[in-house]
Amino acid sequence: MRYANFLSSSTLLAAISWSAIVTLTTAQSSNFDLGNLDLYQGTDGNVPSLEGDSLWMTGAEDSGFHLVLSADLQKKVQKGLDDCGDVKDECFQKLHRIISSSTTHIDNALEKRHFGHLLSKTFKKVGVMFTVISSILLWSWEEKHTPPSPVWFIPQEKASLASNVASPGTIVMSGGGAPIMTITPPPDTPSATGSITPEVTFVATASAGLKEGDRIVNMDVDFAKRFQDLLHIFSGDGACKEGQGFVADQTSGQQASPRSGGWDAAICAGLGVMPQVLDNGPLGDLRAMAPPQPPIQFDLAQAAGRAAQIVIEAARDYAPLLNIPAELADEYGVIIFAMAINALVENIDLGSSNTIRAASLVSKTQGPSATPTPTCTGARSCKAFCGEVGAIEQCVTECSTVTSVCATSTTGNRVIVTETTSTFAWPTVPVSQPTATCESSDSGLQWDIFYGKKYNVVQKFCQAVSDDQQAAHAWVVDEFGNETSSKSRKRSPPVTPKTYKDYRIGLEWKPDSSLSEDPCPRSCTEAYEAIANGPCGQNGRQGLTLAMSGSWNIGCGTYSWNVKPPSKKEPTARLEVGEVTCNDQTQFGAYKDVHEGDVQWAAIGLCARERNTELGPGEQYPADKKAANINGHWRQSELHAWVKWREGCVTTVNTQKVGNPLNTVTDGTVTGQDPCITTLFNNYKKCTGNKGAGGQTDIGCLTYFLGPGHV
Repeated sequence: MRYANFLSSSTLLAAISWSAIVTLTTAQSSNFDLGNLDLYQGTDGNVPSLEGDSLWMTGAEDSGFHLVLSADLQKKVQKGLDDCGDVKDECFQKLHRIISSSTTHIDNALEKRHFGHLLSKTFKKVGVMFTVISSILLWSWEEKHTPPSPVWFIPQEKASLASNVASPGTIVMSGGGAPIMTITPPPDTPSATGSITPEVTFVATASAGLKEGDRIVNMDVDFAKRFQDLLHIFSGDGACKEGQGFVADQTSGQQASPRSGGWDAAICAGLGVMPQVLDNGPLGDLRAMAPPQPPIQFDLAQAAGRAAQIVIEAARDYAPLLNIPAELADEYGVIIFAMAINALVENIDLGSSNTIRAASLVSKTQGPSATPTPTCTGARSCKAFCGEVGAIEQCVTECSTVTSVCATSTTGNRVIVTETTSTFAWPTVPVSQPTATCESSDSGLQWDIFYGKKYNVVQKFCQAVSDDQQAAHAWVVDEFGNETSSKSRKRSPPVTPKTYKDYRIGLEWKPDSSLSEDPCPRSCTEAYEAIANGPCGQNGRQGLTLAMSGSWNIGCGTYSWNVKPPSKKEPTARLEVGEVTCNDQTQFGAYKDVHEGDVQWAAIGLCARERNTELGPGEQYPADKKAANINGHWRQSELHAWVKWREGCVTTVNTQKVGNPLNTVTDGTVTGQDPCITTLFNNYKKCTGNKGAGGQTDIGCLTYFLGPGHV
């Protein structure tokens, strides 16, 4: 049952001051005095740029907490206040839902784990923090009737005292000793809002695309998309302290490589989404997930395992705040980081079924379990687990005692014996090979276009060498490895090579006379792959481009290359945001209504997800279809969008990023307005006369299009 207390301003002024700031009145009711409203007024210094419904936090022990509401969140709060009636508790409930469902951002200058520990220690539970924030917003509206301020401050003293109202029940809020309202904070009950509750299944038998020991994380499709969008938003290009520290530790004593695997971005994303795992929060569905069986553990001998440990330790610190049982904190950290690996390191879109590969986990095999003897209703239950730790096979037996009463005086004992017969094959010591030599000048051609996991320009040339290795070969190939003198069929290429459309690469093989007697230690593709991954593939400012030319005598002959970059063209487009050209609504036929909130979230999600997707001449996003179809989160508006490099366009850069076309997003911070989000949103907002048909805008050589309906 909820109670409401309504007092006029005169009653408030006449009320008797309460001597205690926080007094527990009964087991189900408590009092909390907010003090003076002016205590909570924040300053506008160093206010971050925020998109969507976002709440930003920073703070330090003994100095309090600073909060910033995004412009969109301010609007939602204001609408909630405008719609409030006279019942203070109902209004409080509405504000509590708005604040708790927003995306929480933690100051990137802070270590997320330590800040999570501070929040847990201070507020005890996240619901208490949202109760205080919602009460302050409602109180300020009652007193001033002005729009909510974007910046607020919670003094350390008040934050610490607020933890005393963490128990369920009603709370009488007061200000300066005068009662303001009686509220009932909502219960914190884990539940799934999607069509299915997230769950983890163990792959016991290998099947198509899956290996024994893999785990499958199943989740609602819309939840998966929201999860992925948040991971991209919080990845921040690895700019958080923990991400940078991890890269520094991994590369101690050597230059940090930009190809280090994206663990820094995955760490930042994992830490960023952790505070979203709360009741009514963006990722609240995870709290309804049953613990994985058997438990998942990353292999600490691998970089993935060491990176995961940072997120797992943060989960332990956030667990009290998020009301997560301590014994489940590690599992939440593991699941979150595994999804960050898929989305950010492996570039695999999250969906209804998501795989955690056994190769990155500690291999565990469950041993036999003890069963009670016929003479006993209970016994000691044991499970044996074995797993590789480095080069050592480690086995552990875990036992738990079950309290029971034996039916007779005769009891039985069962001994659990774990026997490990695993052998370890020591790796052979590789024979030293001569290294490639190259000139240090930068060709501009990225190493993984020359020879990478997805693309290479040497495949067809190497096939010709393999067909007749006794003969010399010399080709000039294009960015796809096609010999430029041949009449090869034009094909639809992958996205990235088109960035180097006019590059030409000379490839040559000269066999030695000794080839007929001795086999070559490396194949053609192995040689060029080693060149691309070695020092000759680490030129340029970021260490990502191939040297202009070089050669490698592998003992049976010499492989060489030389790159001919295209001649420079004069720019025809400036790197700036152009004017919006509105679409003709008749070109789309009939379509559903388009709502502003859906457009804004669509823009935020697309731009965050494609922050680092680069386009060059002849390329577009999405690469594999006409446009990206989008379903709005709020009102299910149907939209479609695409981004293209205009034909024949030349600007001052060779490529532009879809989500960062002017390169104004650095270290996770947006300088001014985000051009991608603002442009897509303005394609709708500035075209007011075409009934939501959207428009298109040029940024440099990229054209951003937004239209209604699906295609």
